[in-house]
Amino acid sequence: MSVLPFFPIVKRIDLTSLKETGSYYKFGNIPYGEAPIGDLRFAAPIKPQTVSRTVNNGSVERVCYQAYADWALKAYIGVLGDSLEAIKAALYSDARQTEDCLVLDVYVPTAVWNSKNVSAASVLVWIHGGGYELGSKSDSGNPSGLVQRSTAVDPNGQGVIFVSINYRLGMFGFLSGPDPDVTKNAGLLDQRLALEWVQEHIGIFGGDKAKVTVIGESAGGGGAVAQITAYGGEKGPAPFAKVIAQSAIWWTTPVEDGAWQQVLANASTANNTVSSVKQLRALDIATLALVNQNVAGNSTSTGYAFSPVIDGTFLPDFPAQLLGAGQFYSDVEVITGHNANESLYYFIANTSAVEPRIEARQTFLLGTSQDQLDYIYNTLYPEVLDGSYGYWSELGRDLAMQDEALFICNSVFLAEAFGDATHNYVFQGPPGTHGQDIAYTFYNNGEELDLANVAVVASTAHAMQDSFLAFAVGADPSEASGTDAWPTYGLGRDVQEFSATG
Repeated sequence: MSVLPFFPIVKRIDLTSLKETGSYYKFGNIPYGEAPIGDLRFAAPIKPQTVSRTVNNGSVERVCYQAYADWALKAYIGVLGDSLEAIKAALYSDARQTEDCLVLDVYVPTAVWNSKNVSAASVLVWIHGGGYELGSKSDSGNPSGLVQRSTAVDPNGQGVIFVSINYRLGMFGFLSGPDPDVTKNAGLLDQRLALEWVQEHIGIFGGDKAKVTVIGESAGGGGAVAQITAYGGEKGPAPFAKVIAQSAIWWTTPVEDGAWQQVLANASTANNTVSSVKQLRALDIATLALVNQNVAGNSTSTGYAFSPVIDGTFLPDFPAQLLGAGQFYSDVEVITGHNANESLYYFIANTSAVEPRIEARQTFLLGTSQDQLDYIYNTLYPEVLDGSYGYWSELGRDLAMQDEALFICNSVFLAEAFGDATHNYVFQGPPGTHGQDIAYTFYNNGEELDLANVAVVASTAHAMQDSFLAFAVGADPSEASGTDAWPTYGLGRDVQEFSATG
């Protein structure tokens, strides 16, 4: 029987479990923030203030309250459930949901733990995706495969510590409006507090706070980029050294009130009109959860009701604008990439007719002037369907337009902001749809299917994992990948390709 490490963490007692497969200790559900209830609902997070006398062994998973746009869930009918109603029923009845969700998990290779007093290990911090409305620290996958491979990639043979975090989602994390009592971008502030927790406490586990790499996909990648541009790069040093942004997307909107009016309308009843954050805080959690689900579910095609907003402090402007203006943490190193056909499933599920496609364009081009729209439609993506512009149909035209606007340009913005010194990649698939690469990041050496229901190719998964891990431990990302050399983006616009065809 193995003897497990045992110690208090941030005023609570946490036990661990030893995983023989992957050889790591897991420290689960460590609180990095006080439960955001009562006056802390819709407010900035704070460090834990209370002491729990309950032994926490991390076995009971905690998930922040979930919601999601109906149009987005439709894309996964057949993958996550037989119908939209079945998917929503399973999602919203999840017993793991709780407001006391500001917790994180720490996975420590046994080699790191056994030598923690000798040398400090590199750290990966995972920020999950889900459109800023869905997901949790454990839903992306089991990091056992990553942790196991990290011992071979690490020049010291110890491996990499893996941390995964929860942050508030939907209305609870991204409510915005004219009420001065609401804290905008609370979910991004949660991420920041978690990263600060890592800086303060990762040494206890044998980690080096100077060797922290933030990795995230989709909204998680967008969150990672938001941390790069946080406060315009002017609030102390960044609490991380590197970023891996997979399919980074930010739905940052200048519309301050966002879904505010919809939230108030859904929260009000015939006998009780809700018009302020104070009144929202007074509602029971079952009512708030239903409001969150209704407003998120009814969002417009390819748009989300709740997302980051320009708040003047944490996000003083659009991330792209901040990157272009040099207002970001420029000493951070970056890997950034996207998938070949990010929007494919979403468009097929929602926009086969002309009118929904037009609505989709209006959503992801929100705030664009008429002159700019004319240039986009007539010059950049003209209705020429002979393949000379890379598309052969109206659907292909819309896919090209949306993929570049929401994903590809973000990688280019990052590369140019960092003087073309980033490492860029594209995950080809096939089909290379959004989220398909997550199974490769979290590949665990078995017969596994990705989100497109395609079998994961082990050699490609190992190449991706080894590249990311090599980057995290300070090596060239192509040194351990078994792929061709991976130069920086540079003047040649070099991009590494990862293909699921092997």
